[in-house]
Amino acid sequence: MIISKLFERFYNKILVNIVVNRTSSDVYIEVLSKSKVIEHVQKNFSTTTLDENILTFIQNYTKESPFSYVSLLNTSNEQGALPSCDKRVISKIIDLNNMQYKCHEKKWAHYSSRADINNAEKIYKIIGLDYIFSPYSILANFFKEKISSPSTMFILVHDNHISLAIYDNSELLFAECLDMQREEKEEEKTQSQDIVEENDSTLNDQEYVNILDDIDEFGDVEDLDSMQENLYKEQEETTLIRSNDNKKDFDEDYQRFLLIHSSLGHYYSDEKYDSQFIESVYIADSIGVGDDLSRYLEEEMFLNVYIRKIDLGYEIAQLVKMELSV
Repeated sequence: MIISKLFERFYNKILVNIVVNRTSSDVYIEVLSKSKVIEHVQKNFSTTTLDENILTFIQNYTKESPFSYVSLLNTSNEQGALPSCDKRVISKIIDLNNMQYKCHEKKWAHYSSRADINNAEKIYKIIGLDYIFSPYSILANFFKEKISSPSTMFILVHDNHISLAIYDNSELLFAECLDMQREEKEEEKTQSQDIVEENDSTLNDQEYVNILDDIDEFGDVEDLDSMQENLYKEQEETTLIRSNDNKKDFDEDYQRFLLIHSSLGHYYSDEKYDSQFIESVYIADSIGVGDDLSRYLEEEMFLNVYIRKIDLGYEIAQLVKMELSV
């Protein structure tokens, strides 16, 4: 340990922080001389895998120092937080054979699927993975000056997930991880069913020919052309209506609102939670949510909404420095 500390004086520390989004990855790197940031760089890659471009980008920095630390945002679908750090209590809520947990300041715990953590470690084995950070740790640190407020909701909005937590005077009462992709898949399934129903109700070519044969006796070509034109016009109007409905269905701000609304309803209705009325919500926004989300929460749930931009890569770096005591 003494030798390691001695060598640290001669090398910079390299902090590599990775955030995997829905269709891309963000890599944020800080170079530290002792405790001072002497360089930082951030780059987005249009892939969700550790490809050659990301690997080269990272290794261009990590090769300069043996004191390099690689961190990853946990985006597992099977994760959450619990208002206890007591193993006996936690074991009654989650299966510790399939989940692993870590205490946060001996007050509460965040947990995640062992399988997902093991898979992440395998994916990043070539560069080594030192830390996998829970979004709940990021949320607590980002709003550390606010969680001492009475009965307040805090939300981290990521590309894939919504991490929701409710605190009362710094005590975690409730937390839930909400999966945006699962919601979208359900929407897509509904859309597919609508398309099938539409196709079933649409005339095939032979049926259309038969109808034309049957209506020959009703009038001249001009009448027939008029009927065809009306038929096509009706089909176009139906398609336009469906298109507008689909845009509404895929309004992501509305999806987020529905997930938040459902989660808060769960908190209020479940007797095991010491439910207190929530008046305010603080949102850490990593993607640039629209004004609609704020409006939905204010008008439909009567919440005071405060939105603050967050750079997840940068915030992960702050947690690493806390772990390293630098």
